[in-house]
Amino acid sequence: MPQRFASEAEAQSEINEVVTDSKIEHLAGNLTSAYDVGDFKVLDSTDPIIAAMLLEEFPDLAQDAPSIASENQPTP
Repeated sequence: MPQRFASEAEAQSEINEVVTDSKIEHLAGNLTSAYDVGDFKVLDSTDPIIAAMLLEEFPDLAQDAPSIASENQPTP
């Protein structure tokens, strides 16, 4: 599930934490495999096309979404 962060650095820090935690859980036998940094992607949700795509796939993020000017919204 996507999450919003204030900066790319904050997002990357969270990714690193999840990866580290998953490695610990994997070694403990609680996960079949650990996550890798490559399993995650940081996107700029202020980009109108990315914002529209995220909101289409994950409408529950709408309350946290930055507003998109109508002239910047992609056409179907």
